[in-house]
Amino acid sequence: MEKQVIRVALVGCGGVVSKYRGAYNGIDGARVVAAVDANLAEAEKAAAELGAERFSSDLAAALASDVDAVVISTPNHLHAQQACAAFHAGKHVLLQKPMARTSEECAAILKARNDSGMRLGVYMNLLEHPLFRDLRELIRGGHVGEVALFSARLAHRGGLSWPGVEGNWRASRKATPLKKTISATAS
Repeated sequence: MEKQVIRVALVGCGGVVSKYRGAYNGIDGARVVAAVDANLAEAEKAAAELGAERFSSDLAAALASDVDAVVISTPNHLHAQQACAAFHAGKHVLLQKPMARTSEECAAILKARNDSGMRLGVYMNLLEHPLFRDLRELIRGGHVGEVALFSARLAHRGGLSWPGVEGNWRASRKATPLKKTISATAS
């Protein structure tokens, strides 16, 4: 019996993604067929690195008939629009965290997913970062005692302290609106 291969389109190939996108070459049963990024040169570089058949700065390349799943690692303010487009095109979606900026955007994504019957996943790219991996092993090995709370902050509303922060979407109030407080009552 021939093994099924999931054909993947990466949407958002630069920034932090450029540090781990090579991991897709090691996923058995998955093949990157398209690399999409607003920066066409970055998309081309990712396509060459991953052996993708094509690259583009147009989301439509990720919605083509030869794509089974779309991995979205773009700025947060693009998640809802891109995920909904992928679901409407009949694609499974894997979203870089957070799922979206607001509960309304999350609801729109979930509605599109439900209407499409496709699958949705949300991931954190730093889960296998060496620092977190080592901390996890220290805790599992009982080397640090009983852990009641672990908290870390890698980015913040004011943007990152990396060079080029002036153009960084994380520093934009429009792209990262203040969070709304959501109240829930038990029924």
